[in-house]
Amino acid sequence: MVGQNIWDVEDYRGFKLLQALIKTAQQGGGFVDYYWHKPSRKEQVKKLSYAIGLEKWGWMVGTGVYIDDIDNQVESIHGKIDETISKTFIGLGIALIITIGIMQVLPPVFTSMHGNWQIKSCRI
Repeated sequence: MVGQNIWDVEDYRGFKLLQALIKTAQQGGGFVDYYWHKPSRKEQVKKLSYAIGLEKWGWMVGTGVYIDDIDNQVESIHGKIDETISKTFIGLGIALIITIGIMQVLPPVFTSMHGNWQIKSCRI
């Protein structure tokens, strides 16, 4: 793109993205979404960019992120959260089974050692 006039560059929908980025920058800056070629893919993918104007130099500076990269990260985080929740419930289930088992075993042990489980009042 070096040395090329990209004023009229459009995404596959016909959206003139450079004109939109410059207009947004001139209005104080903001976000613009459009489709752009991603180096790792053969098709245009959705991109969200932020543009701001540098009036002193008459420049527009922008940066952007491909939305599919964000989607992939969110999906990865959701997978980790689901895995953590599953492990937590399994751990709680095992703890519950162990607790019930202990409660089943202990009363007969104490009864055989100390008679019955009655609390008697006593004076101090």
